[in-house]
Amino acid sequence: MNQFEPTRDQRDDLQAVEVDRRLLLVDDEDGLRTVLGISLGDAGYEVISASDGRQALDLFRTHTPPIVLTDIKMPVMDGVELLKQIKHLSPDTEVIMLTGHG
Repeated sequence: MNQFEPTRDQRDDLQAVEVDRRLLLVDDEDGLRTVLGISLGDAGYEVISASDGRQALDLFRTHTPPIVLTDIKMPVMDGVELLKQIKHLSPDTEVIMLTGHG
């Protein structure tokens, strides 16, 4: 065995702490959602996308990703309301708010 190769126990430990790389990306601007989705995918995230808060909430209930990246100003349901709903369903979910409106 190579001295740098993990032992069986070390491999088991590494598998036990595998990180959930799912992320819900929410933005009503198609172009921004596409570019961010590609960049996050390239960084190793499994990106689930939604174009508004209501669609995002439905996807969140289905997939329950540990991270949500959302725009604040959107039609149908804005990011602040989405934040409230997600924190009600899953207080430990990390929600990152974005805005292009200074």
